[in-house]
Amino acid sequence: MATYKSQATTKYYGLGGTGKVYTNTQSDGLAKSLMNAGYKIKEGDKIRIDRKKDKAIAKIDELYASGKSFEEIQSEILANKHPDLTGKYIEQTTNYHAGKVKAAEVIKEIEANKNEYDYTDTSQSLETFYEKFLPKFESMDKATILGFSKAFNVYKSQEAIKDAENRSAWASEVKISEGVSIIETLPTGMISAELGNTIKDMQTSVPSTDGSSKPNQLYTNKETLSVLLRSVNKIIAEAETEADLERAEAILNADLGFGQDGTKLKSLGSRNHKEILKAKEDLLKKKRALIINDRQEKAEIEKKEVRALNASIFEEVEVEGTADGEVVTRPKNHKELMEIRDKLEAYGVPAYVTNFDRLMNDNEYVEQDPDVYNNLVSSIYDGEFTSQEEIADAINNLNIDPRLLAPTLALFESWEKSSTKNGSIHTQNVTYKEGLKYIENAVRGNYTSGGILKENGNKAIRNAHNYMKKELYQFEADYFEKNGKQPSTIEREEFMKKMGDIVIAKFVEGTGGDPTMKTMTEYEAEIKEKEEKKKIKDEKYEKAGVTETTEAITQILEDARLQIPVKVTEALEKFDSNIFGFGFGNDETWGKSEAEDRQTFANEKIPAVVAEILKDVPITMDVIEAMETEDFNKLKEQIAKAIQAGSNTSLGKITTQQIDKALQLVIQNKGS
Repeated sequence: MATYKSQATTKYYGLGGTGKVYTNTQSDGLAKSLMNAGYKIKEGDKIRIDRKKDKAIAKIDELYASGKSFEEIQSEILANKHPDLTGKYIEQTTNYHAGKVKAAEVIKEIEANKNEYDYTDTSQSLETFYEKFLPKFESMDKATILGFSKAFNVYKSQEAIKDAENRSAWASEVKISEGVSIIETLPTGMISAELGNTIKDMQTSVPSTDGSSKPNQLYTNKETLSVLLRSVNKIIAEAETEADLERAEAILNADLGFGQDGTKLKSLGSRNHKEILKAKEDLLKKKRALIINDRQEKAEIEKKEVRALNASIFEEVEVEGTADGEVVTRPKNHKELMEIRDKLEAYGVPAYVTNFDRLMNDNEYVEQDPDVYNNLVSSIYDGEFTSQEEIADAINNLNIDPRLLAPTLALFESWEKSSTKNGSIHTQNVTYKEGLKYIENAVRGNYTSGGILKENGNKAIRNAHNYMKKELYQFEADYFEKNGKQPSTIEREEFMKKMGDIVIAKFVEGTGGDPTMKTMTEYEAEIKEKEEKKKIKDEKYEKAGVTETTEAITQILEDARLQIPVKVTEALEKFDSNIFGFGFGNDETWGKSEAEDRQTFANEKIPAVVAEILKDVPITMDVIEAMETEDFNKLKEQIAKAIQAGSNTSLGKITTQQIDKALQLVIQNKGS
């Protein structure tokens, strides 16, 4: 606002005592008042405009928050749907803020699709990546573009710094990897003599890329060190045998020659850098681990070879030149058996050879008591043996059939695989531990009467325990071989339930505490076969209507449970003892007794009574023919038992023959 300059001069008006009036003073006051009023009006207008701008910004934020895009908001403004966003004073502000909103949209979309950008791809750049996300600036006014640029450029500059760092790190990684590849071309035997020359070649001078006259090195000292360390660490990480580590040791110990300044570089391993010391420590740890692993692997291979050799003793040899495609075999001859003996002897375990020699003499082993072998197996599962050699010695010392060595070693393997350093799995796993306890208690109950354990009770419990341990470990071994892992808790529970049902049913009085037992594999095969047969039969019965018929009979018999005795009694009480006119009653000196006559009477009357009770049963000859004889007989027995219940047997017994006639009557009545 222009500064006010007074235009009035001093004048005097009026006379007498009324006082003086100064025109310059009074007019200045008026002018200043007017000036102040104008300033306040201008300031008030500015505040009003600012408020409109603030409201416009808030309105745009509100629209954006509601899910509308920048384009939708602009379209609605142009359509005059938001008159509070138009006008001389707020248009620029509105567009500027809208540009910032659009920048936020673009940044959000870029972040959501960052996975499409690969800084390792030299054909890409951030600029080219951003292009498909940027808006068409030709359709925007300057205020919108300014708002967009101000917001987006902040994001862009930050991302450019990250991109430059990532690309630099990647370039360094590529360079180091290429250097490692160069080192890998050196044969292990030449590392000691040639590693220094290879390093020297890698540090060749190359033209400067920064415009200076000072040349650069292809690989700096720091980069060369990284290459050597990477090479060593890679070898350590990938080594599978102790021999593989010889290359890492060669790189660490190789003389690196002289530096450009003539200084002797010594070896990489002679330096006390933290990274080098760590690599040497890792090398030592890996070497120790591989030594142990190599020994374990060798021992495992030996175990398998010994088992295979013992099993091969009994394998017959196919005879060449068989006629008509018939396979003819023969036992191994003396020479072939001696070759096996030589291989066993090569392991340096006397027990292996002793067992073989005993095997060749059928009369040498005399121990026939099965408990001796069973106790040996039990001891294996209790963790009392630590090696195959010990087991071979035990078989020889106990005079057990040498032919059992191979299968016994297989049992030992199954125990090793399933048990831990804490103990055998049957004592450590809760499912097995509790399951064995429950089943053994059930067996104890089978041999207990009046609280006293009967003869052979302890023997039965012991034999049941040994049987279950053997089958438990066989289950673990078979499962691991098939699935490559141990069974789950649920699978172990299912196995223990099946085994428990079988053991409890088999270990009962009358077996001497030592019943003849099959393997669980055999029992499971039988169970599976029965289940498959039952499934087939159930499907057949369902299709033929057998299931419907049997269910209907059961329901009718249950519904008529109270009426059946009444109907049976009513029919049988009609019996007349003098029906033949002799009146001898129960005097059996004359032909048949009254009881026999009553039964004959019942055989005649009961079928009709039963047929009446079962008249609504959906039975046909097809149903009867579809049933297996055993099931049909059981059905008749079920019906006879239900009819007999509550009826006086002195009046006559209910028989399956009566029921058979009754069912025939039901079928006949349905056809009439």
